[in-house]
Amino acid sequence: LVSALASSDLSISHIEAFVVALKITFNISPLISNLWWGSVQLLLMVCLPTTDLMREVARLLQELDLALPQLNEFFDHLDASHSGAKRFDTLIIKLYTQIVCFCARSIRFFRLIWILGILLRHSRLEFSNQQERSLEILQRLSKEIEQERDAIQLKIGKVDEEVLSMMMTRQLLESPGTVKLPCFHAPFTINERFYKRENIISQIEAYLNPKTSSTQLKSLSLFGLRGVGKTQIALQYTYQCRHLFDAVIWIPADTHLTMSQNFLAVGQHLSLTPKDTRVRDPAGVMTTVKAWLSDTPCRWLLVFDNADDLDIFKYGWPGGVMGSILITPRDFAAGHTFASTGIHINTFNDEDGSKAILSMTRLPKNNANKLMAKEMNAILGGLSLALNQMSGFILSRKLSLQQFLPLYKRNKDDIDGRKTAATGAGDYNHTLGTVWEVSLSKLSGEAAKLQRLLAFLQPDEINEAFLVSGAQVLADTDDSHALAFVAREMSLLDAEQILMQAALVEKSEISLCLSVHRLV
Repeated sequence: LVSALASSDLSISHIEAFVVALKITFNISPLISNLWWGSVQLLLMVCLPTTDLMREVARLLQELDLALPQLNEFFDHLDASHSGAKRFDTLIIKLYTQIVCFCARSIRFFRLIWILGILLRHSRLEFSNQQERSLEILQRLSKEIEQERDAIQLKIGKVDEEVLSMMMTRQLLESPGTVKLPCFHAPFTINERFYKRENIISQIEAYLNPKTSSTQLKSLSLFGLRGVGKTQIALQYTYQCRHLFDAVIWIPADTHLTMSQNFLAVGQHLSLTPKDTRVRDPAGVMTTVKAWLSDTPCRWLLVFDNADDLDIFKYGWPGGVMGSILITPRDFAAGHTFASTGIHINTFNDEDGSKAILSMTRLPKNNANKLMAKEMNAILGGLSLALNQMSGFILSRKLSLQQFLPLYKRNKDDIDGRKTAATGAGDYNHTLGTVWEVSLSKLSGEAAKLQRLLAFLQPDEINEAFLVSGAQVLADTDDSHALAFVAREMSLLDAEQILMQAALVEKSEISLCLSVHRLV
């Protein structure tokens, strides 16, 4: 309803009249109507002057809608005297408070755009970070509310409508001829210029091959730095081994919105939901697709791309015991929370990097070019994204490696910020100038201080003991020094964990050394 209202061509008077009618028709209490619908009404009124702002608001409200709990008719059955009612009311008030804060920040931000007529980059980044944190809080509160709802329903003997829906869905799926197969759902085509890492693709195929065992769920994670090539490797495997599966489903798992939209497309592709009707419950479609994955004897592959936020992608994880799942997180811990095993995707060494560069640039594989390609790989730190984009730069401008290397050294920042058309369809959205921007902007406190400290050191094999001993000298002189925390064991480990979760550093559990990519 909110999304439709945001995308409609309405005047201020129309919105005011609609909200008043809504309050009267559904007998909404003033507390709820003033907090919730009043906030939405103000947000829509502020953004009415321009179509672009309304589209942006519609997107924000869709993300907000996906973060809210599913309560259906629960309030009609809740007795105020019930032992859980007081805690439930407290959680609901917290939820409404966060919604109001969400809308208030949006109103302030969009009014600034309307008045000034510009969108400052740092303002957009700060606003996005604030709203992302609000959505995380809303998702946590929604989970608590739904858990409390389930506990109350069990006590009062009410049957959850979602359970009934799941049962009906499974009965539907058991009837023959319902599902349309084969199904291949991928968001973009393969990049033919991508240098195949056949050894890794072979490892993935050996583990996820449905022919080796069709009676157990096989799950594998590809983890590593941003831009190291995880998505492209997964995409190569998806296309190369699609013949092994009846259904191949690729789900971007970076936000609730993109995940639900892709599950909706999959449900329509499989004919689990009609294509010619407007679906009002994307969460219900996701449940239907997951139910089918849990029950079907078909061979299927499910890929969760950019699965960094466990609170998001866990909602898409099917509950069955069969099938193959491939996930691409940056963080080792995130991948292994759900996957049974994983492969660490490293940067290219000089030998493999040289082969990749010459393959992508289509330059002669003579000794002179091989030596120059090895130097280029070393400068770029063997990062797949860097090799791909710089090869595209060389190819599109018909440069030799002898011309490119001195040019890059003189104009590094300028070239790093460019994304060439030669990188191919479906390629990584970031350039070398932006790939770590979001992760770095989210750092704060001791993690940010540690990252800045590491930036001054040689990036490979930074010994932890060296850091601790140096920080201890500072702490002995001045315990309040900004880097004194490095000498405290738990503080250092906590800061390291945050950097590793953001894929900004890697750590060897054997040597206890930290490594930072030289382009970070």
